[in-house]
Amino acid sequence: TEEHCYFRELSAHVEALVDQLPGRCQQVYKLNIEEGYSYREVANTMDISIHTVKEHLIRARHFLLKKLRKHYGETFYLQNR
Repeated sequence: TEEHCYFRELSAHVEALVDQLPGRCQQVYKLNIEEGYSYREVANTMDISIHTVKEHLIRARHFLLKKLRKHYGETFYLQNR
């Protein structure tokens, strides 16, 4: 269906954007969002503070939102978990 095609396009776009994130920010994003690790699990895995995990995720979401809005329009938003 059209929705399925749109979802696949959006997923591929997000994946390409995530690959553009700086190394540690990308790693935090992938562990938390893609692998489902909690903030504490990410912090322990990467030997960083929970605050640092949160900061990386804020930067990642801001970057993704900016790029996706540029491509899809200002009405695009990211839902917080």
